[in-house]
Amino acid sequence: MTTTTAHKRLDEIETYLTPKEWAIRLADEARKHAGPVAYVRALAKLPLDELPMRRPYFAFEEQAGYRHPGHKPEDIRARNHLTEALWSEFHTLGLLWWWVNMAMQRKVESIGSQAALRLSALHALILQDALAQTARQTTVLLTKQKQSGAKAEREAVLKLLAALTEVDICETLSHPVPPEDHANRYPSPLAEWNHELTALLKDFYAHRAAVELVQGRHFNGHPILFLDLETELATTARTIESAVATANEYLKRRAERDGAGTSGGSNLAIALESIRASAKGQRAAGIAERWLHDVSQDAVETDEE
Repeated sequence: MTTTTAHKRLDEIETYLTPKEWAIRLADEARKHAGPVAYVRALAKLPLDELPMRRPYFAFEEQAGYRHPGHKPEDIRARNHLTEALWSEFHTLGLLWWWVNMAMQRKVESIGSQAALRLSALHALILQDALAQTARQTTVLLTKQKQSGAKAEREAVLKLLAALTEVDICETLSHPVPPEDHANRYPSPLAEWNHELTALLKDFYAHRAAVELVQGRHFNGHPILFLDLETELATTARTIESAVATANEYLKRRAERDGAGTSGGSNLAIALESIRASAKGQRAAGIAERWLHDVSQDAVETDEE
């Protein structure tokens, strides 16, 4: 088969491709390059009629002509209507592909920086939490002492401990709090860190699940993210999961130390698998629907222009 014959057959095949198939080819072609910058540089070297986002429009015109040949007014109207429908569908899918990439790029940069900050803060929080746990236990022991002669010394020590436990010293002296109730009344910085990281995890996995939904519904399951963005997502996932593993390991050791046992664990432990599973539900669907809505609005505005 000669090169000319091969090109001719390829053109014939392309004439009958659907907008979705063209959009998949667009995404696949882009994924041959590391990222948007490399992709745009490669496009700049191509002739105008060879650009992957322009070639489909010519093919759709030919496709409409094959489906509705003839020169009667109804044939022309049908041909024009089909051409515009094919153009519009491909245009929307092309915008969706680009929109998801740009949205995920912004999201991964934001979450990645937040995850790195939380991981760097974790070790200091663990040390602070360990000191606070020790201080609380010492506080309870001191408040139970009845020796009046040691009252001044006990109060001085309690004031020092209060700086670590963030407890009202007057309330501690008059109304001692049992260790088992202390965590509920005085949430630790580690508990706040846990809450923030859990929210970050839910946001991250929901967006990643939303990408999978878009790929499944609109690109036949084909990956659509640029390769460098996929790498960044994997790196961010490792950073977050490393923070979870470190926090959960410390919480497990603390529970064992406090007598909770290995099976009981801690109510602060982050259930990573549960978060991953729940991320594929309504929240991810909502993100995917919002992307599609925004893209559809953008496509309408572009057509009007």
